[in-house]
Amino acid sequence: MLKQLRQRKTAKKILWGLAIIIIPAFILWGSASMMRQNKDTDSAGRIFGRKISLAQYEDSLIAVKNQAVLQYGEKLSSIEKYLNLTQQAWERLILLYEAKRRKIKVADPEIISAIQSTPLFEKDGRFNQGVYDNIVLGYLRTPKRVFEETVRDSLKISKLYQQITDGITIDDQGLEEEYRKKNEEIMVKYLAFEPESHINEIAIGEEELAAYFDANKNNFMRPIIVNIQYAGFDYAEGAQEEEKTKAKNQLLEIRKKINNAGDFQKISQSEHMSLRETGFFAPNQPVPQIGWSEEFNKIAFNLGPKEISAPVDTARGIYILALAEKKEAYIPEFSEIKEEIKNILKQEKMRFIAEKKAEEFIAKTNEKNSNIDKLAKEMNLKSKETPLFKRDSYIEDIGISEEFSEAAFNLKAQEISRIIKTPKAFYIILAVIQRVEINKEKFEKEKDDFRDKLITDKKMEEFFKFLQNLKIKSNLTSYVN
Repeated sequence: MLKQLRQRKTAKKILWGLAIIIIPAFILWGSASMMRQNKDTDSAGRIFGRKISLAQYEDSLIAVKNQAVLQYGEKLSSIEKYLNLTQQAWERLILLYEAKRRKIKVADPEIISAIQSTPLFEKDGRFNQGVYDNIVLGYLRTPKRVFEETVRDSLKISKLYQQITDGITIDDQGLEEEYRKKNEEIMVKYLAFEPESHINEIAIGEEELAAYFDANKNNFMRPIIVNIQYAGFDYAEGAQEEEKTKAKNQLLEIRKKINNAGDFQKISQSEHMSLRETGFFAPNQPVPQIGWSEEFNKIAFNLGPKEISAPVDTARGIYILALAEKKEAYIPEFSEIKEEIKNILKQEKMRFIAEKKAEEFIAKTNEKNSNIDKLAKEMNLKSKETPLFKRDSYIEDIGISEEFSEAAFNLKAQEISRIIKTPKAFYIILAVIQRVEINKEKFEKEKDDFRDKLITDKKMEEFFKFLQNLKIKSNLTSYVN
């Protein structure tokens, strides 16, 4: 069928034949959506000063969830907590608003063509209606008219992406320079000035510790923490939306019983749910035993005494919550954190000594007729050599350090580097031992693929910047968790 679609004589006839089947679904979906919006006046939030209904937000969330299901399959349940689908849903709405402002439209035949051309819906190299129905209706559990409307919106965003990024390209000189940065290698000799090597030189008295505490009390503020009781249902691996909805509805009924009886533990036991506690955790921290859940975290810190939350959906399961205990933010007593202060001061002093020693070395190299190797020996410094490494490589004994890599690749002959500061230590590169330039023949073979990847990366970067600016302009206000 795809081959037929590509033939000009039959393409139009087939497209409109398919349109007879699919377009009425679009019309019905549009009407149903409009009816639902008229009925559902609750607002999910605002963008660009305009209200977004819960229906509009839910449509967007369904679209990004379906995209995630198709992209990650069975792995989705284990990584969903990292995807922030709610943010993606808002970003989709913001992009669609911009597409509408630019009068970007997608005709029904374009949607049909996009679906017909998707390898996911093919069998034996051609579009297969049965495969399409099984995936959309069975796997995604989404009405075809809803799925097809999300395809329309996705194509609008695709056209917007093209408008923003079409002018991005790279010339041959720039391409070779980028290839060189990715592939050239270098080996250097260097000195390491490690703070830990000065640990025996540090002495800190009680008065100094107390003075530091008095001057920096607010830095030791302990955040508010809560311990949460929760009960509910853990999800089985690969749980479907239907199962999750059933669990949510069951929890809503159980919540009513708890509110009427006033006894979380008793009702939980009668419903064969174990009542668990998280232990104390702070805002914006992973929840013990649950993992990272923005919704769980947000609701936990807004619960009042004896309040039972609405069901909270997480990657692990769905639960209702109650506040077991809350501890307000406070500044601890000096005696409680004296060792912590001692460690902070030790680190500061060790880094200070290490940096001063590096500065001393640099100062002496500037003296007339100085011999670097002899100077290093006089100062009890032992030089090291790196293996060959690329700009973004892990370097033995140093780790991944953009500062060190850039200093190494920019170092000229007969020069030593400036002091390179990293969280781990201070470094001075003494000399380049070996440079491995790019293989020109290999570059010629790989440059077309490399150009395509580089342009794609640059387009993605440009569109990301565009989206971030658009989000700021949208002045997004969200009322949903």
